[in-house]
Amino acid sequence: MATLIIGIDLGTTTTVVSRLNEAGRPEVIMNWENQPFTHSALHFTKDNPKQPVIGSTAREVAGVEEGAFKEYKRDMGTERVYHAHGEKYTPTELSALMLRKQREHIENTFGQKVDMVVITTPANFPSEARAATVAAATSAGFPSPITTMDEPTAAALYYADSEPVPLNGYYLIYDFGGGTLDVTVLHAKGKDIQVKYSMGVAQLGGKDFDERLRGLVANKFKEKTGSVLDVMDTTFNDFEAEKVKHRLTASDRADFKIMSMQHGQVSLSVTRSEFEEEVSALITQAEFCLEGALDKANLKMSDIKGVYMAGGTSKIPCVQNSVERLTSLKPKVRNPEQAISLGSALYAAVKLGTRKPAALTSEQMGNVGPIKVQDVAPYFIGTLTARTVRGEVAIFNSILIPKGQALPADVTKRYFIQKDGVKSLRVDVTSSYHETEDREEVVMLADTNMALGPDAKENDPIEVTFVVNENGQFEGTFKDVKTGKVEVIKLLLSPDIGTPPDIDDFLV
Repeated sequence: MATLIIGIDLGTTTTVVSRLNEAGRPEVIMNWENQPFTHSALHFTKDNPKQPVIGSTAREVAGVEEGAFKEYKRDMGTERVYHAHGEKYTPTELSALMLRKQREHIENTFGQKVDMVVITTPANFPSEARAATVAAATSAGFPSPITTMDEPTAAALYYADSEPVPLNGYYLIYDFGGGTLDVTVLHAKGKDIQVKYSMGVAQLGGKDFDERLRGLVANKFKEKTGSVLDVMDTTFNDFEAEKVKHRLTASDRADFKIMSMQHGQVSLSVTRSEFEEEVSALITQAEFCLEGALDKANLKMSDIKGVYMAGGTSKIPCVQNSVERLTSLKPKVRNPEQAISLGSALYAAVKLGTRKPAALTSEQMGNVGPIKVQDVAPYFIGTLTARTVRGEVAIFNSILIPKGQALPADVTKRYFIQKDGVKSLRVDVTSSYHETEDREEVVMLADTNMALGPDAKENDPIEVTFVVNENGQFEGTFKDVKTGKVEVIKLLLSPDIGTPPDIDDFLV
């Protein structure tokens, strides 16, 4: 029986599933509605609040009916709760339901269990969101170990595998999806991919373009009827706005009708130029991201040999025009909504082949054998420490693992107790997307106390070991060298900016 190797792009707006076939090529698996993607939406009805409808039907009522949810991926790793007819769901639980539905469909289609899965995440997903993704996949019944992969890296792998001429040089992957933007700078030589730096915007994607379009349509509706556009009065919801956006991607003008209980049928028209003016600020934000990624990678535009785009938002003409204007390169847009899933299926085969070489056919091994992927730390990781400045002790953020360091990344650093008699030490882990010593600018990933021995003295050593593993997740320990006690760091459920307590509790 052939091995079932799966890659999943668990997207904000759509989920795409691929497998590596027996010939060693990645291919998309059609879903239960015979579509190459599934809307990442769930609808819990009043009659059945625990078994959701998943897919296109749920997408049509999401944001309108109680218990219909979409875009929960933006809340992964947080304590956000979604309410449905007396039931409560976390973003992780919603993702697990989506993934379980996908797993059951895959296994029913092929008549066997999944052997290996890789699930993609945005390149700038924080550690807690990555951990939540792994937890969702585990809850959904996928086999361990669950491997995650950054979405732009997966897209790069797909392009490297499918280009007629082998890649050789520095490239940009411009991943503009439904919920997030990631721009990744990498070096590729054939299928050997080394990520140099990724920069992203966590709250910038197709959803935000849809919101700007809804605002534009609302203004036109008011001009024509004198009334505010109300989703309770009309049929124009998020789903309808998205359809207008897709029409403007294909043509210069979209004519459509809105049914209003108050005004009857209202005919409206939006031009592409009007839409582009409305989203211009979003385009500017994306351009800053592209330029910043190149700057952090210490490269110039002239160093880039090609630009590859992924994600549904990358199909919008003004997005492509923006990239071409900045880079002087015409971006390649091939299977933008499937590239990430297809690339992750290739990587799933690589990971399985490393663990169980006999699990791959000779054809599969022949295609994925040359693949090498080197990803990087998606954020800065540090700890809060005390330092004397001009005679006064102050707290600073001390970075231990910089953003952009090759994964897996680990560091052990020795600090010292400040004074005799300290009974415990503050165990802190900080995270940030920019380099900073300012404790007010970091997110606290962990905030606990480690008990010390009764004879703790000033300048006793404490060893701090921080790790960012291949999945981009944080792991760490604090060790009291004198006693040998090791404290495994537990991450906060809801990371936030924290205010440190007594200054004597910190390392120096």
